[in-house]
Formats: sequence, structure tokens, C-alpha cells
Amino acid sequence: MRKLFLVLAILFLFSCGKQKLPTGPTEYVNLVFPDDKATVVTTQVWLDWSNFPGAVFYEVELWQADSLVLVHRETGSSWRVDRFLPPGRYRWRVGASTGGDTVSVLSDVWEFELVQYPYEITSCSSVTGIPQKSFISPPYLFLAEGEGGVAIFDISEPISPVAVAEFSTIDRAMSCFADIGTSSLVVADYRGNLLLYGITDIENPVYLYQAFSRQATDVAGGYIRDTLFLFVADRDDGVLCFDLSEPGFLVQRGEVFTLPGYTNGVFLLDTLLFVAENEVGLYILDVSNPGLPRIVSHIDTYNEAEDVAVQDGVAYVADGTGGVGVVDVSDPEHPSFLFRLDTEEGYVREVAVSERYLFSASGSEGVLIFDSTSLVGQVLTPYAYGVSLLGDTLFIADRDWGLVVAVPAD
Repeated sequence: MRKLFLVLAILFLFSCGKQKLPTGPTEYVNLVFPDDKATVVTTQVWLDWSNFPGAVFYEVELWQADSLVLVHRETGSSWRVDRFLPPGRYRWRVGASTGGDTVSVLSDVWEFELVQYPYEITSCSSVTGIPQKSFISPPYLFLAEGEGGVAIFDISEPISPVAVAEFSTIDRAMSCFADIGTSSLVVADYRGNLLLYGITDIENPVYLYQAFSRQATDVAGGYIRDTLFLFVADRDDGVLCFDLSEPGFLVQRGEVFTLPGYTNGVFLLDTLLFVAENEVGLYILDVSNPGLPRIVSHIDTYNEAEDVAVQDGVAYVADGTGGVGVVDVSDPEHPSFLFRLDTEEGYVREVAVSERYLFSASGSEGVLIFDSTSLVGQVLTPYAYGVSLLGDTLFIADRDWGLVVAVPAD
């Protein structure tokens, strides 16, 4: 009996030895991206980590040097940092909570070097509303900010704009045009019509006049035969023309010029008006007789034409989900579609052109930077609605960060 017991005991011990010991849960959060000690080239950082079993929420901590920059709670395992971070070296970690209001599990501390290239952000100026488009008439920038109205900035030092005024409009400010010579500011105010303000005292704009436009989305202006004319994109109706021949008033010239699509954007070059006409594409109008526009030509851009800019005989069309359509307009009567700059993601709402680059405000992709044919860089912001240029300086109308200024990196 004793021998049998010993045999059974030995068999029991050997059988236990062959069993794998139970493993407990992982006691730390695994960081994924950016790698420890990595160099990250961007203007807005993504942070990723692995899911922790049973986690209710995660808490991200970020330091620059020895200073805690931010603490953020997230329910998922990825976060696009919503605060602007200047270039520099950062450390970060993530904690997980499996219940209650505090974290119980922490990751290691990783670090990364943040580099911004080919453009770097120098400032972000918050505003009341959601920035849409800006208009530059040095030394001022006029920012249409939707339901927030209009903000005016002194950009004598472009990298550091100074807010000088902000005021409400009737509905939603979508676009602006200003003429310092006549001290006039015109606002395309969507259902609030077309609004005229006097800006003799730039810090205290004075409301002067309202002209009817069913849904004013954009406005462009320029002098034709010594008279300042304004051309308004009315989303539902087409193009309207006004002048400032009577001080303090917007004088309509001719009737509304109807077009077959939704009229989103206008760009005036001498006596040619380029019209972004949503799904219909691009129209070119002869406005040498401003009150009686004449269609010169039309070309389909295949997606949703939102805006257009023209330089050196080439039209660049912000084509919504279709990226940027590039059209040869050197012969305005016979435009030809050259190629498309594919933005892959995002929704292109506005474009700006310099001697070297094309910039597209591409929604969630921020501003994309192209050379003649290819993507060469990005200024990533939360959501870019608009972009304008003064020399090499970029002014980005961003939903979350306000007026963002970016300059070429050294």
C-alpha cells in the first residue's frame, strides 16, 4: 500500500510539472507610436498604444523638459493631440483605469523629438467662431469666422498677428474683401446677405449697408476702369455684381447671372471671373462689362469645385474629395484639364499659390503642400477650412486652432 501511494505521489508531481503555470494580466500599458527616442516630422502628433484588458479609460501625460504640458483622457487607444506643440523634445506615458476615476496601470515613459518641416507653425490665435476664409490687405488680415463674425488682425509682423477688432455679423461670415483705399470691408454673410462696413477706424468697424444675396458664400473685388467692383458667389442663384460708386452703399449692377450648379467661389483676374461651380466644375466669365457678364468657357473638374486660384495661365481648383484640379487657362476660350493633384484624404476647400508651391486647405489633413506635380509636405492642423498667403507666410483658417501662421522651416 505504501509503495502504491509513493508511485501515485510521484505521478501526481510529474503531471503537475508538465502543466503551464497560469499567467496573470499584463501589468503595464504598451506604448506603440512614436517609438522611443524617435524623431517625428509633423505639426500635429499622433500617439498610439495597445489596448489594455478591461480598461475603462486611458490618461495621457506629456512633458516638455521637466514641465507637464498636458493631461488628457481618452477611451480609445489612439489620440491625435489636439493642442499645438512647438518643436522640441517631449516625454509621454499612458495610464489605464480598470474602474473608478483614477489610473491603476502605467506604461513606461518614452520620448520623441518633434520637428516641423518644410513649414513650421509660429503662432495660433483663437477666435470666437469657426474660421472659414481670410483676406489680406497689408498690413491687415480679415478673417471670416462663421457665426463668430469677422476678426481683424494686424500682420505687420506676419509671424505674430495682433488682434485689433472682432465683431458679429447678421448670419455667418463666409468670406471677406477689403479695400484700404476706400476704407471698405465687404462680408459675404451667407443668409445675412452682403454687408458693407467702414474701416476708417480699423479697431471700430462701422456697419453701413446691406445688399440682398440669397446665400452669399464668397466675394472677390477689383478695379475695372477705375471703379471698384465686387463679384459675389450666391450659392443658389449664381453671380451678383456690385460697385462702390456711391460711398457707403453697395450698388448692384445688372441682374443675377445664373449658372447651373451651386456657386461656391469666385476669383477675379483683370476682366476675367473664374467661378467654382460645385459638381458642374469651372466657369470663366468675361466681366469687362461688369453688369453684363458673358460666359467665355466651361470645363468639368469631375468633383465638387469649392474654390479657385489662378496664376501664370493655370487655374487651381479646390475640388472637394477630388483633390486639386489643375487646368490650363492660358487660352480662356479653350481651357484644358492638365492633371489632378491627389490629396488621398480630406476635403479640399480652398487653394493658394506661390511662385514655388501650391497650398490646399484640406480639412482633416490640414494644409497640403505641392510642387508642380507632387506632394512635398504638410502642415497638419485639426481641420483647415481656408489658406491664404503673404510672401512665404501661410495663414490657415482652422476650425480648432483659429488663425494659424506657418513659415518655411530653416
